[in-house]
This record gives sequence, structure tokens and C-alpha cells, in this order.
Amino acid sequence: SEGEEIEMDNLSHSLNDDDDNHQQNHDDLLRIDNQENFDDPKRKGILLVVFALFALLGVAVLVGAVFFFADTEIINDSYRLPSKIHPVHYKLVLEPNFKTFTFNGTVSIDINVTESTSTIILHSFELKYFNVVISSSESPNDIQTFVVKDIKFNETLEQVYLSLSKSLYPGNYIIKIDFQGILNDDLAGFYRSSYTDNEGNVQWLAVTQFESTDARRCFPCFDEPAMKATFSSSLIIDKQFTGLSNMPVETSVDLPQTKKRIDFQVTPKMSTYLIAFVVGNLNKVSGISKGRPVSIYSVRNVDQSSFALEVAIKALEYYESFFTIPFPLPKVDLIAIPDFAAGAMENWGLITYRETALLLDSARSTASTKEYIAVVVAHELAHQWFGNLVTMKWWNNLWLNEGFAEFFETFCVAQLYPEWEMIQTFLTADQQRALTADALPSSHPIEVEVLTSNDISEVFDAVSYSKGASLLYMISSHLGVTNFRDALRNYLNTYSYSNAETINLWEAFSNVAKKDLNPKLDLWTKNAGYPILTVQHKSGTTWQVNQIQFFSTTKPENTTAFANWWIPVIGLQPDNSTFSFEVESPSYEFKLSSNPSWFKLNAGQTGFYRVNYPLEIWQSLSQKFTTFDVPDRAGLVDDMLSLAAARQLPAVYALNFLQIVMAQEKSYAVWVAAIEGLDLMSIRLNNELCYGNFKKFVSNLLSQISNDLGFSSKESDSLKSAQLRGIIQSAAVRYELSTAIQSALQLWEKRGKAPISPDLRTAVYSAVAKSYADKGFFDLLDLLNSESDAGVKRQILTALGTTPHSHLLSYYLNISLNTNYIRSQDRISAVLSVSRNIIGLPLVWDFIRINWAQFNVRGFSISNLILQTVGRFSSEFREKEVVEFFTKYPPNGGVRAVSLAIEFIHGNRDWKNQNSKPVCDWLTLSIPL
Repeated sequence: SEGEEIEMDNLSHSLNDDDDNHQQNHDDLLRIDNQENFDDPKRKGILLVVFALFALLGVAVLVGAVFFFADTEIINDSYRLPSKIHPVHYKLVLEPNFKTFTFNGTVSIDINVTESTSTIILHSFELKYFNVVISSSESPNDIQTFVVKDIKFNETLEQVYLSLSKSLYPGNYIIKIDFQGILNDDLAGFYRSSYTDNEGNVQWLAVTQFESTDARRCFPCFDEPAMKATFSSSLIIDKQFTGLSNMPVETSVDLPQTKKRIDFQVTPKMSTYLIAFVVGNLNKVSGISKGRPVSIYSVRNVDQSSFALEVAIKALEYYESFFTIPFPLPKVDLIAIPDFAAGAMENWGLITYRETALLLDSARSTASTKEYIAVVVAHELAHQWFGNLVTMKWWNNLWLNEGFAEFFETFCVAQLYPEWEMIQTFLTADQQRALTADALPSSHPIEVEVLTSNDISEVFDAVSYSKGASLLYMISSHLGVTNFRDALRNYLNTYSYSNAETINLWEAFSNVAKKDLNPKLDLWTKNAGYPILTVQHKSGTTWQVNQIQFFSTTKPENTTAFANWWIPVIGLQPDNSTFSFEVESPSYEFKLSSNPSWFKLNAGQTGFYRVNYPLEIWQSLSQKFTTFDVPDRAGLVDDMLSLAAARQLPAVYALNFLQIVMAQEKSYAVWVAAIEGLDLMSIRLNNELCYGNFKKFVSNLLSQISNDLGFSSKESDSLKSAQLRGIIQSAAVRYELSTAIQSALQLWEKRGKAPISPDLRTAVYSAVAKSYADKGFFDLLDLLNSESDAGVKRQILTALGTTPHSHLLSYYLNISLNTNYIRSQDRISAVLSVSRNIIGLPLVWDFIRINWAQFNVRGFSISNLILQTVGRFSSEFREKEVVEFFTKYPPNGGVRAVSLAIEFIHGNRDWKNQNSKPVCDWLTLSIPL
């Protein structure tokens, strides 16, 4: 029937003004928990009275019930929404309640219907509905309303079905829903975060984290990236609170009693996952970028925000110049959240961060923290163009967001702070990370089919981020910076406020190259893995490279190795001249002008591939090692250790190679490659009788540079030298270099008189945990509880897991579940610090299984937890346990991680079977204890 639509904008405010008993009675009347309750005569009678009262009041279209029917009727069998309805504009009002940890809301969605339908399908999860109104919007003088005869929730698909008594024909309509949700502690959707103020009182924030599919936990919506719309948002909050959203405040009006209503300006057309809100008591520091306010918010001292503000202003101006597209919004807010699952989130105009990714204490933060803050700020600001202005059409093209942000984070910071040598960071944090992750048979293509929320969460990984960035680095090197820049400008202008797919980017690159690059570039995004080029000498000056997919573990019998990538190759010769060619087939012959004793392919490490040479070339490269630039030295060490780890070169050969090339090495990227390769070998040897010899080998390798760098910072330190000191001394303590442990303990004993250098804290705290048994452990735990700086807390968390005492490790694992000791966002970090301990790994495995319900939460951390724990095993017994457990208790968003972890187990076992004896024989002979 038709009836007058009633205005409900203030309903959520009025609900919160009611007392708790009134609210409970209201909920009892309106909630239908299940079919059994609905069939109860008393309950049915109450509901009939309620509906009769609504009818008498003339509210013909008010549906006052919350339905939790468990898939009683499959109206839509797809996780994707039908394309016949598109959102145009949202009006959203939210009111968080810090007493009940709930929020009330009203959303009004202008929609356009392109095909007749009698069912409206929206995304909705963990929301209770009170009232639903559907009306036409074609003419304000002739509003037609539509009876919602049924509401069904499908919790599996996270959808709600609004069934109408008659069809909606093509045209424009309005959906209006009053609802209530949970201000949860899951770090997803609309959630709560806490901190302790200077008076010792617990204070609360209300925060959002919607990417990838959690806007639906805050309000009913069309929660897909291509269903863009504009938003008018409002918050009803306590008067003393600050309320933030994507856009500046339009109006702020005091309401009766203690509340105020903030209305924000209308957003540009945008995706739901980029909407954001923050409510709480916040401190602020601001600056100006080309007339636009840039602000840093936090609950901490504003002095810690100054560096992030500097980076944000510089990065915005760099991007506006490079892209020649002004930042589209009238303000930029960056806010540090005490509890935050990821590192940061690029919400358009209101970017949220972990405190460790935004706040810098100049006296106490490490060099790596300073670089990390700059990189993460630059990453999220790059998203304001790549992801927000131009958004991937669906999550299978996530790399168009994350690959670009990962690429530009490094090269933007390199422009802002050229003395930081950011290419070293890119090689270690992105290229080498991606080469490691993408070498497993279960890796996925950059463009990967995803459907469910769990599927989507799994592709926020090294392939989408770091391989995507590495591919862009290779393309930019091939096209040249000017062509690369011009292509990106064209791409951004063409798809602004819209959505794009990978082929659209390839078209932009093809246009500047004046040739069709689609077939060549598609090989990199539609196939998993990457090639290794094996060099062969044919005759005279003729050489041949053979390409095949590189696997770090044994290739399963049912896996086909791809061997047909397009590979742009740059080579370096002894006279420092370069040569180039393109490989587009399994084999390729090339000629050199002479017959040198060595040459190096992938000069500058711009390509995403590995190279294996004949042993005599490797020998010559090791002898000429110091003549190469840092990227080439890092690439040679990474290739050598990775080939040895994959059983494609003898492990003993790799150890000999390191003894030669690392003796005089002083570069950060080269040492990171060496230490990470040795750490993997350590995992595989830690149960062997020669493990003591191996630790002595590594400590001998570290001895000279540990002594040279020392245990005190210097005024002349560059950022990279400070970072190098940190990783070297931490590794020296880990591998029990006695001089390093003694120096670290001396700093600990003198800490009351002289503060420990920030870059050395992890090494010092680890030495305490390893050396001082119970007293050292509980001293560190007391320090953790008294420390307010999130970065220092992370260093303590890492160190606590290094104690060699099983009873302390068990205690640490147990308190990791207690948020009075460790925030939920840091729980995985604490557990992983124990898993890296030989004694702790089996304890962690038992602990995870016992407490699986608390770990098995969809999000960014579950895959990391699986890979870095069970992926360290090697025995068939442990593999069987892993398979049986995860078959019975599959992870939410970590199914692919289980497959990868099992492949790691296979790789560990196969390596041990082939290398343990020769490596132990060599170590026993060469490195006696």
C-alpha cells in the first residue's frame, strides 16, 4: 500500500537518549532472532500488535523487525551483487555509544534501477534493522512508497534481501534504513580503540576500517569498489569529542543535553571501502599545502607528529607535480590510532595509521622507524590517486592500488630525502621479498580470481604489493621515466572518479611506447611466478640464456613450469659498458663484443628474475664483487643464497661465496640479503649436530663489521648506517657472538645513566632475555608495561621471544591473549617472536591449536601467522599434523597460506635431505667449535 514517508534522520539520536531498560524493551519488541521465536504465540502476538499500531499511525511501509533466517531462501547465490541497481548518493547518520559499545544509524541511499526487480540486495553484516522504507524519487510531488514484505539476511554472503510487494521499474528510488551495529573490538568495521590518558583513565575512540569488505558492518550498502557514489555523512557525538570524516565539516549544531551533530561536506564519487569516521578526544597539529590544510591527529603529544606532517606536505606536492592532477579534496587528515590491524589505511581525506607508522619521537625512535613513517605516509598519499581517484574495478586487480602505492612510496621518499639511499630499501623490502614469496608453486598471479571476503583478504600479500611494485620498476626502467610518467598521467586522467582494469594500464603504456605491449605485459600479471635465466657458453663470443620458472621448493608433479616470459635484460661487462636484449622464448642466444671472464645480467637489479651462471663465472664475480654497485652486489648475494636454498647450487658453495664477498661489505641491502638467506639455512639446520658450528660460522662472518660499527651511535651516521648497525648487532646477538652480547649487556647495566641508542635496543633487550633468565625476562616485561611509546614496545615484544627458557616462553604466549599486557594488534607479533625461537616453535604450534578460535579471525594477520609458524617445520610428522588440523579447522582468509606453508615444509625437508650431510661435514672441518 502507499503511505506517507516519515522523516527518520533523528531516530538514532533519540534511541541513545532512552534509558537502558527502554532500549532493551524496544529491542525485544523488534527483534526476531529465529524462526522458532517467531512461531512462539506470545511473541507473534506482540508483533501483530506492533504492526497494527504502525498501520493505525499511517506508517504503511515501516518494517520493524530484524530477521536472522539462516539462508532459508537463496535469492542470490553469488557473493557479487546484481548489476541492475546502482547507488548514486548516500545520506548516512551514525551515533556511537561508548557505554553500550553499539552505534545507531540511519542511511538513505538514492539508487538507480536499470532492470525491473522486486528484490533489493544490499551488503549487510552484524547489523540489526529497525525500519525500512522504499520510495520513488522521480517527482517530489508524487512520492510512491513500496511495501517491504520480507527481509532476509544471508550471513554467508553477508547480504540482506529486501523483498517488495511489487516490482521496481527502471528509474530512481530511495532506500531508507534505521539500524544498529556493534562498536566491536575486532579492528574491523566500526570499532572501538582505547588508550590511557595522563591521569591514568581509560579513554575510547570510535574508528573505522572498511577495506576490503567491512563497510557492510557499519551501514547497509553496495559494498563493491565499482559501485561508486557520493556521500553526505553526519555524526551525533558528545560535545567534548572531535568527529572526523573524509570531508571537512559543513555544520556543527549542539543538540539537547550533551550531544552535537556534525554534518560533513558531500564527497566526490567514491567506493564504500574508503569512507571513514573517527570520534574521540584528539590532539592536532596542522600545516598548509598549496592552500589546503594538512593535519595530523593523535591522542599523544603533538611534538611526535611534526615529522609526519613534514613528509605529508612534501609528498602531496611531489605527487601533484608528478601526476599533474591536484589532490581532489579540500583537506587531508592523517590520524594515529592506538589499536589498528594494518599499518595504515588510505581512506580518502582521512588516512588512518598505527601509531608506529605516524608518530616519531626524535630522541627515542629508530632510524628504521623514521624511514618507515616516511614510507607509509608516502604510500597512503599515493593511494589518493591510485586507488581512490582511480579504483580497481574488482579485487582481482588489487595490484593497481597496492602495486602503485608500494612503488611510489619508495621513489617519492627517494625524491624527498635523496641521502637515504632508498633504492636499498626497495631491493630488500620489495624486490627480494617478492622474489621469495612468488617462488612457491602455490603462489598466485598478480591478477587473481577472488570472490569471497576471505579470498579477498588473502591477496593483500607480497604478490599484490611487492611483485606489483617490482613489475612497475621493470616497466619504468624499460620505457624510461618520462614515458612512464606520461602514461600514468594519461591513465589517471582517463579513469578519474571511475574504475580501471589492468588492460587499461597496458593501453596507456602501449600508447607512449607506440607499440602494443599488452601481450608482453600480460605474461607477468596472468601467470604466477617468475623466470630464472640460466647462462650457457655456446662458443667464442656467443652465449645462451634459457628461461624457466624458478621454484624455491620441489615442483609438484601436477605443476607446469611456465617458460615464456618477456624479459628485458640489461647486462654489464668488465669495462663497465652495458648491453641489452629482450628474451621472449624459452632460449635466446646473444653475442658479446669480446669473450670476457665475467659479465653480469640484470645490471642494476631492475628486472624481476634470477640469474644462474656457470661456476667459473660465479667465481669471477666473487673476485670482482667489490667493484659492483650496491644493487648488483645485493642481487648477487640474494641470487646465490636463493639458488642454494632451492638446491640449484650446492649449499657449501654459497657458504664459501659469503666468506669471500662479505669480508669487506658495509652496505645495508647486501647484509640484509645475506642475513635473511642465513636465517633460512638456520631454520633448516637447527636440529643438526653441527648447528653450533653453523652459529659460529655466522658469528665469525659478523664479527668484523660488528666490531667496526660498535654499540654507540655517531653524529656522522647516515640513516642507512644507523639501520645497518641495528640489524648487524641484532643478528650478532641472535647468533651468540660473545663480544656483541657483552657490549649489549653493558649498555643494559648502564641504562639508568646513559639511554640505550634506539637502533640498538632490540639487540640489547634480546641479550638480556637470552642471558638473564627469569630476572631479565620479568625486567623486560615490567618495562613493556610502563612504556608508552608503541615503537619501543614492539622492540621489547621481539626481545621477549628470544629467551631460551621454555617456561618463560609459555608464560609469554599465555599473556599475549591478555590485552592488559599486549594489545590485540600486537598479539601476532608476540607469538611470532616466540616461533622464531628454536625452543619456542613447538610451543607456539600447540598454543595456536589450543587457542585457534581467538586467532582464526578474518584479517591481514592470519596468513602471516600460518606461514611464519608451521612454515618452519620440516618433518613428515609435523606436516601430517598441519594438514589434519587445517583440514578440520580451515582458516578464515588463510587457506592459500596453508598450501604455501606445506610447500615450505617440503622445501625444508628436501633441502635437509640433500644438504645436511655435506654442509655439516664442511662446517665441522672448517669451523671447529
